[in-house]
Amino acid sequence: MVLLIALFVITLYLYLNLRPQISEPPLDYDYTQIEPVDSIYESIDDTVVVEKEETEEIEEQQEAKEQADQLPPKEKHTETISDRDSVETSCEDTTKTPVDSSVVEQEKVDPCESDTVVLMVHPEPSGGIHYGSVSVTLVANKPSTVKWRLAEEGSEWNVYDGSEIIIDESRTLVYKAEDECGELFAQRREFYEIKPEYYLTLCPSDMIYVTDGEKEFCIDRYAWPNREGVYPVSFVSYYEAMDSCYSAGKRLPTKEEWSLACSGPHQWAYPYGERYQSGLCPTEETRKRTSGSFSQCRGYFGTYDMSGGLAEWTSTRSTENRRFFYVMGGFWESANQSNCFDPRYSYFPQNRHNPVGFRCVQDVKKNDSKKGSRR
Repeated sequence: MVLLIALFVITLYLYLNLRPQISEPPLDYDYTQIEPVDSIYESIDDTVVVEKEETEEIEEQQEAKEQADQLPPKEKHTETISDRDSVETSCEDTTKTPVDSSVVEQEKVDPCESDTVVLMVHPEPSGGIHYGSVSVTLVANKPSTVKWRLAEEGSEWNVYDGSEIIIDESRTLVYKAEDECGELFAQRREFYEIKPEYYLTLCPSDMIYVTDGEKEFCIDRYAWPNREGVYPVSFVSYYEAMDSCYSAGKRLPTKEEWSLACSGPHQWAYPYGERYQSGLCPTEETRKRTSGSFSQCRGYFGTYDMSGGLAEWTSTRSTENRRFFYVMGGFWESANQSNCFDPRYSYFPQNRHNPVGFRCVQDVKKNDSKKGSRR
């Protein structure tokens, strides 16, 4: 009996201590936060419905696309505004204003209203001394009607057709022009002095014969190296320029010789005339230009680029400071301060200077200068 009681007590003890423990909620627990089971199932049902609707929509789009691919392609609508005006439609919108084709068409722009280019005409080559004869062409910077005549003949005006005008004796060429917009280029005159070809024998072929009274000499047509179409040499000292001329059997010109070759027998301020004109010589540039690229920058005797381009050494010492030599002609950005007579003398002769170059002269042999007949 005692054994049975003891066995019961042990069994009861094990049951009470070894069974799972269920925690009790706190006394202040809010039972309203527990979501009802029904609402959980409702949320699941809604999600299933949405996914089903999306699947059906995708299937409908795919089916519509497959049907569209089976249809023939539509023709492009290319009718013009005028065609559309002539087509009667059953669903015409009477509330819209009819389209005016004259408004739709792009308005024509008058080219003369936007033309800002000033008409310019010049002869090539320019006037001055030429030998034997010269063939002249008239060049305009935009479409225009150019007319010309020879003043000494008192002839009627000729419409220039692009052909060469042959001048074989001293004449004055008169020319004028009018462009397509009615802009006028005022009448101008260019004198051509024709001399015998004998004078060409007085100097080497790359030099120009210059004379004024008893004074005569030959001078390079272009700045050193005296070749058309190449850049003249700059950044040279006075002594390098002097040695270069000496190596070619020549010398540097004096200030007076340089000015005479530049100004001509009429003592013009510039190679082309008395007044400064923009664009005729390389005087308003950002850098030096190739020799002869400005065809109108021709002096009366036939030299080129003696205004602008490069300033040039002479062999004449400055009276202001005997340590210096005069430099003439201005350079590529000197503008109107590049005439034939204004000297500069602040360049140290032993130093190289970027805007300074040179050209050479040569004396005319006295025996050669008396040969043949002159006029």
